[in-house]
Amino acid sequence: FISFAYLANLESYQINDDEGGYLYGSWRIYNGEVPYRDFMSPQMPLFLYTGSALFDYFEPGIYVARLYSVLLTLVSALFLYYIGKEIFDSDTGLLALVIFLSNYLIFHHSRIFRADPIMVALDLVALYFLVRGEKNDKWYSFFIAGLAWGMATSYKLFGVFPLFGVGLFWLYQLLVGDITLGKLLKKSFLTGIGLAIVPFGTLGGIYLLVPDLYEFLIGHHLKQGRGWSASQTFTKSVTFVIKYIIHNQILTAMTALGIYSVITDRQREKSDISLVLAFLPAGVLLFFLLPRSGYNRHMMFLIPVFSLLMSRGLLLMFSCQREHWRSLAFALFTVYFLTNLGLNWQRGLEKEDRTRELARIIQRYVEPDEYLVADYASLAFHSRRRMPPLISGTSRGSITGGQTRVEDYLENIEKYQVKMVIMQNDGHGTIQMLPGVQRLKQLLKEKYRLLIPSFKREKETFDIYLRLSAP
Repeated sequence: FISFAYLANLESYQINDDEGGYLYGSWRIYNGEVPYRDFMSPQMPLFLYTGSALFDYFEPGIYVARLYSVLLTLVSALFLYYIGKEIFDSDTGLLALVIFLSNYLIFHHSRIFRADPIMVALDLVALYFLVRGEKNDKWYSFFIAGLAWGMATSYKLFGVFPLFGVGLFWLYQLLVGDITLGKLLKKSFLTGIGLAIVPFGTLGGIYLLVPDLYEFLIGHHLKQGRGWSASQTFTKSVTFVIKYIIHNQILTAMTALGIYSVITDRQREKSDISLVLAFLPAGVLLFFLLPRSGYNRHMMFLIPVFSLLMSRGLLLMFSCQREHWRSLAFALFTVYFLTNLGLNWQRGLEKEDRTRELARIIQRYVEPDEYLVADYASLAFHSRRRMPPLISGTSRGSITGGQTRVEDYLENIEKYQVKMVIMQNDGHGTIQMLPGVQRLKQLLKEKYRLLIPSFKREKETFDIYLRLSAP
């Protein structure tokens, strides 16, 4: 039933402009172009090349990309089940699988093409091999775990966050005398070697083609929130974590109970592998080092761990002899499941056709060899038209970080003789955020005519401008 829900109505709602930008980058690579040289993108190259590979094997389109994310998420859930079975038992794994797949963040972001579900899948593969290595003392498992974490990081930088908790767990093992310093160094070395291979390989290959890779890619993330003081960064992170806890009260409360249960379990050995689950949430502390805004989806790397711990906490309550604890556990799970089901149901039934209509308008006036400028690269993907290089990766982050300026728009519009400009006029949109945007509006008055005023797409409203020389 859950698998069917993930697959149903998969492409009927196409307004996700982050996703559209990723699809656009993959489409440009599919056409033989190079990221960060022929077009800009804040995404890691391995992610964009994965989308391009899907387009090569099938054809460019939103359905195949979303289907890939869904199938990967379902495979992730199986890995989660086997992790729960390895650490605890099959009941814990199965309940964790249900908690994971019913979570609204997982459902929402796994039904679109973005790096997060791929990162989560690889993090789970890494955790599975880490557990196998700890239980069976198989050294190659640590290398494979590192390799998977390296791949996760190559899709999204947050993929490395779980390793912070793993490192704390290993230090704990050393402090309680469960492992020697030599064994700790050996595990760290094998995991670290695996971790380094994919990121250095993919980024190194692109760096040979694009020497400014660091500025375009890593700089995009580090420059967000530039100028923030340490206290502002700390306050931002605390607010972000508190908001997540408030909006996920049952999940976080039961996670806390799960952590308590593995810490106080008298039947486990002093550094049993189940304790790694108590340390993994510490990865959230790394947000306190990043001077940028956090979004709920940035917590996705923790949801599998939270699911396992919530499952552990619920089953602990179910095993109590007192009836009221069993009733409370059933009530908490029911409220969690039905709340997420309602959110997922609402999301799954969304439909719109204005994106397709807007794409048809673009195709009618802009030829395949001509250029388009729009608030969102998603419109360029859906219409299969190109945007000038310097502004194709524009986002709120690139504007606030100073990577995209109004001068870039003015220069590229003239250099590439942009045929059509689509600007959101409702006070939102990325172009309106540009410092000095009045200079761009003046250029539109001088060299463009308003073809379609106030085109509505759900809550968005666009003005569509066509160059005066165009018929």
